[in-house]
Amino acid sequence: MKKVKVFLAVIVLGLTSTTLLGAEESSDVNFPSETIILRPKIPAGRPNAPSRIQIECAYHDGVLEFSFPESVEVMMVDIINAEQSVAGIVYRDAPTLELPPLCGEFEIRCTTDDGRTYYGMIQLSVQ
Repeated sequence: MKKVKVFLAVIVLGLTSTTLLGAEESSDVNFPSETIILRPKIPAGRPNAPSRIQIECAYHDGVLEFSFPESVEVMMVDIINAEQSVAGIVYRDAPTLELPPLCGEFEIRCTTDDGRTYYGMIQLSVQ
């Protein structure tokens, strides 16, 4: 009886590891993705509590997708580094921005329709 239990445990363990390996292999074909948090800049030397309002920006397969703060409907987006820049508009009901092939570290600047500006840095690679 003990041999049967050991045999069943080995089979279950083998099936589990095969399933996990298959999941790892399928995730390797995904394009690079990254999620960053955009926050407002606080002027230097000015004491201030960190803002609780932030924008999440997810990058995947050449597309940026944004979360929207409450009461914001439209954002102007600028993706900038020393050599290149891209600008676009995103809407609450269409929160994505397709990017041309870009490579390097970029600043993302989002200006909301209520006048607030949020900043963050992202590393992009050519798609």
